[in-house]
Amino acid sequence: METPTTPRTAHSAMPRLAAAAAAALLAVGASGSFAPAHAAPGLPGIGPGATGFGAQCVQAFYHTIGFSDFYPDAVYGPETTADTRRFERLLGLPQDGVVDPVVGSVMHTVVDLGSGEGAWKTVGCWYEVPSLW
Repeated sequence: METPTTPRTAHSAMPRLAAAAAAALLAVGASGSFAPAHAAPGLPGIGPGATGFGAQCVQAFYHTIGFSDFYPDAVYGPETTADTRRFERLLGLPQDGVVDPVVGSVMHTVVDLGSGEGAWKTVGCWYEVPSLW
């Protein structure tokens, strides 16, 4: 069950997130540019009802970048679905609330741009969140 924490100022992170997401979309869309090595393409989407480490990776992403106001609990419930829809809207994508390979690739890229290449892989999320690579 998703547990609320003290409300964070998620909206204060929006300008930073928007810039990172724009850079990530450019990186994802550009041929021959940023394409992390050793990714695990072909993973299924992560969406409502999912549980486990993949769901926790998605929640940790939103929590870490200040996009969410709850602590990751590995249950992809209504709050995670709403956060994913907000993230998809920010990216100009259809808002289905599912982390598919496109959304997952942006997450991978934002983490690597913000924390250094390979950061997403180091924590193990690389093998759980779908990507295009």
